[in-house]
Amino acid sequence: MLQEHDFYENVGTTPDLPPDIYEQINKRISRKTIGKKVLYAIAASIIVLIGGYTLTINKSSRNDSLQPEVASELQIIHDYLNSSDLEEELSLYAVVDGF
Repeated sequence: MLQEHDFYENVGTTPDLPPDIYEQINKRISRKTIGKKVLYAIAASIIVLIGGYTLTINKSSRNDSLQPEVASELQIIHDYLNSSDLEEELSLYAVVDGF
């Protein structure tokens, strides 16, 4: 009990903090927040760069033209997978393509 009483008496007599300590604390806090913001900005930039890179790759691959034979085969496969009548489609293609 005596120690507790002494503790409370000493708490009341503690000296004030030096005035420049607040500036140092604010500088440290701002450094940490600026560091986090910089890291977030770098991470966001990386994501944007990856997205832009994939878009340019996809765009360049779309510009490649297919050979007519390949396009015809892909159309037949597309029609078959979409439940079209394959025999009827083949006969139409034979007439159109001259087979």
